Amino acid sequence: SILIAYGRAKRSKEAEALFDRMEQLAEESGDDSFRPGTICYNDLIWAYAAVGNAQQAETTLLRMLATIEEGHQGDLAFTVRAWSGVMAAWASSGDVDSVRHVERLMGQLKEMEKSDALE
Repeated sequence: SILIAYGRAKRSKEAEALFDRMEQLAEESGDDSFRPGTICYNDLIWAYAAVGNAQQAETTLLRMLATIEEGHQGDLAFTVRAWSGVMAAWASSGDVDSVRHVERLMGQLKEMEKSDALE
């Protein structure tokens, strides 16, 4: 997808703009086929990971989880790929607390795994 291409090119701002435009089109048209799904969320998270923007990667993951919990998920699903993208972003961020962030995420992921919420 184009989001993957933006991520590989380390152009996370363009990936974010495209993602936001997809959401806007879905809202304006009432057509949920424009709404970003699991793959788009994962690709955006990994685009942020490519540039070490861990905070934005995690914010996107939380946004994804909130959308699922609100019942507006469409084809959204909890995936290990999304979580590992956020962990990779923290690992490459240079943040002095990156290990703590990754450990926290691992704990949350293990809890989700116990509840069979992951795909």
